[in-house]
Amino acid sequence: MLKLTQAFPRRLKISTDRVMWAAVLGSCFLIVQATLTPYHFQFVAMLNTFGAGGLIMKFVGGPSDPADMINNVVLFLPLGFCLAWLLQRRQHTGLLAAAAPLLVGAGLSLAVEVLQLFLPTRTSTPIDVLTNSLGTLLGLLMVYGMRLVFRSPTNLMITLAGWLVTAFAVTVPLQSGASLTNWDPTFPLQIGTQSSPEWSWSWKGQVFDVAIADTALTESQVQALVSGAQPLASFNNTFRASYQFIGSGSYVDRTGTLPDLVWKGATPQEQAGTGVPVADDRWLETLAPAASLTQRVAQTSQFTLITTVATGDSKQEGPIVALVGDLAHQNFTLGQEQDHLTFFLRTPISGESASEIPELFVPEVFADTRPHQVIVTYNRGTFQFYIDGVRQPHAQIITPEYTFFGYLLPPQIASWMQHKLLNPDERYALLYKLLYESLLFLPLGLLLALVMRYLPSVVSPRLRGGLLVAGIILPAVLLEAERVLAGGQTMQWINLARGLILIACSWMFFRARIVSWGRYRQKEMRSRAGVQPFGHEMARPTLPE
Repeated sequence: MLKLTQAFPRRLKISTDRVMWAAVLGSCFLIVQATLTPYHFQFVAMLNTFGAGGLIMKFVGGPSDPADMINNVVLFLPLGFCLAWLLQRRQHTGLLAAAAPLLVGAGLSLAVEVLQLFLPTRTSTPIDVLTNSLGTLLGLLMVYGMRLVFRSPTNLMITLAGWLVTAFAVTVPLQSGASLTNWDPTFPLQIGTQSSPEWSWSWKGQVFDVAIADTALTESQVQALVSGAQPLASFNNTFRASYQFIGSGSYVDRTGTLPDLVWKGATPQEQAGTGVPVADDRWLETLAPAASLTQRVAQTSQFTLITTVATGDSKQEGPIVALVGDLAHQNFTLGQEQDHLTFFLRTPISGESASEIPELFVPEVFADTRPHQVIVTYNRGTFQFYIDGVRQPHAQIITPEYTFFGYLLPPQIASWMQHKLLNPDERYALLYKLLYESLLFLPLGLLLALVMRYLPSVVSPRLRGGLLVAGIILPAVLLEAERVLAGGQTMQWINLARGLILIACSWMFFRARIVSWGRYRQKEMRSRAGVQPFGHEMARPTLPE
């Protein structure tokens, strides 16, 4: 069987080799960045705490997250593809061509998992090694699959249909990724320190009040509440928790829904006036899980959080108000990072730790140590922040494209892209949409161009035209219908038009490239046969062998 790139020019072969080697190195760098950041290894501390045997047992019994499994497969797939491609180019076949990429992928995965044992914020498990190896295997199979795809128009049609099914099977969960149905009702409400046996992440400052509703207040309701025109008690059965921090001791929920908040660690001295000081040695926690609040929010996928806080340090990092079990399991965390306000939210996509996608943030809220009222509303993917009664310039929306890139990209890159969404310039949000839709529609354009080019000549022009129109219109319509039905959004013609343009333009581009490649192939074949190509009718190009 001939190599995939046998018919391509030599200069293209050299360029492809360089690109593939660069892709291998880039894949390895991406894997390390995505799995080992922030590189805060604690080799001595972890060995002293668990011992070698304890670390092995921790690895064997490590928890697995379905969301991580998908991430692992996607992360290692490019590595397997590029290695298999390079081996094929060098005419390595049989066991070596199949085993080498798998061994490299499994070895790199095992090394990463071992190093993760010494990172307090990471979890390590044999399941990750298996899913990483599976990603490498899928990349390997893609190379062999390409050889089958180009053998006949029938295979191209099957591949086109398969890509459609796969693309929409992946994107449907992204549309529902903004729901809160996976919130855990066993977590208590915490004010201050979020701690775990392995790491303590604390915040120092003063908290004056906390209130949580199971619906998202409108802007007019927020303004009425801030101005005092509509007191908190007037929102009938809306707020599921309301605490005022006056004095010391325990603090009672004024709605009668949640358990009392009590001190953990050291109890502070009696305070004059309102507000309680929390620090690394003292924080507040409900006597029992906040189950009723959690269950209600999980049903509505909405909430409103209101709190008044004053930081003790504008350069610190830590949680202020959180509904958490431990560092790796949380429903939400309102916190501080330098002088920014941050918010972690657990969704089906962000995972149990709420960290699979970057946190949301509002800049310079804690630039001073004065008290600030913070109001956060959330309604099925749309965040709105109010600081001291002032609505922030724009809402933050957990869109499918934001979720997709935030989930798959390394944390630093995903966080940078997410932070760009905070810019009032909406071109950054449009960039997200274009990148996301390009990943879906450009491969469709390529497959459509190949199918139309290599359809048998017996297919009538009318049928060809119908297939082309359906291939352009149907995917764009399906994606918009998915947004409406699964995502709960309203239909937008601009989204539909953008999808149609992307598919049509990609089809035209790849069609032109295929025609150009076919002409080059015919010219090369005639030159080898000693026939001048000029003045002769151009024969129809054949499929790559």
